[in-house]
Amino acid sequence: MIEFIRGLKKRINEEVQVILMIVALLFALYNTFSTIGTVALVDIFNFLELVLVFAAFAYLIIEKKLFVGHVVLLVLFFANAPFTLFTSLFSLTFSPFGLAIPLTGQTIVNFIIFGYLALMIFSYLLNGGLKTNSLKGKTVGVVAIFLIVQWIFAGFNGFMLLTVVLGLILLYGIPKSALLIVLSSLLSSVYISIASLFSGFVLLNLIIAVVSLALLLYAFLILMEELGKPIQLKNK
Repeated sequence: MIEFIRGLKKRINEEVQVILMIVALLFALYNTFSTIGTVALVDIFNFLELVLVFAAFAYLIIEKKLFVGHVVLLVLFFANAPFTLFTSLFSLTFSPFGLAIPLTGQTIVNFIIFGYLALMIFSYLLNGGLKTNSLKGKTVGVVAIFLIVQWIFAGFNGFMLLTVVLGLILLYGIPKSALLIVLSSLLSSVYISIASLFSGFVLLNLIIAVVSLALLLYAFLILMEELGKPIQLKNK
């Protein structure tokens, strides 16, 4: 079994891996917008966030960081797939007989994608996938400030999830991807906090809006600096 997993990275060539990751990313897009009826402002912001994540993912592919790409996809979009599947499977009731939480094709596809991504991550690790190229400079400072703000205002769970993703991206030295994911998350924070202020003034929402907007602008300026630098093609 271990040898089978180890061999996946070589059996599935890089071009096919990229195609499969793009398919997974498109399905994540479908998951986000499949239940939308009338398009609202929040849906537009959700779309913009996904565009930024798509751009971050594109830089991972361009710089051939396929191991990181698999991890980012799994953590950001498919980490809950096993929970959703097994919650449905074990929601059997007898009155009436059936599953209280329906088992849908979407749930099954999400789990299949999760399984593929998990196997590929293990395959990279078994083949010495952790070949880091640590990042230094302004990007690290932006990410560190962002994670502290995330912990204070959004709680520990969100902080941990983003720490895994951004920490790995920084270890592999991909500043553009890290900054794009930071911008994606901050865009959401700015929209939610400002929208909440229109519903009724709460000091916390004002603080979150001001801090998030200031950090968003700073991260954007650093991203512009990074975009002016040539892309360094490196081994995965």
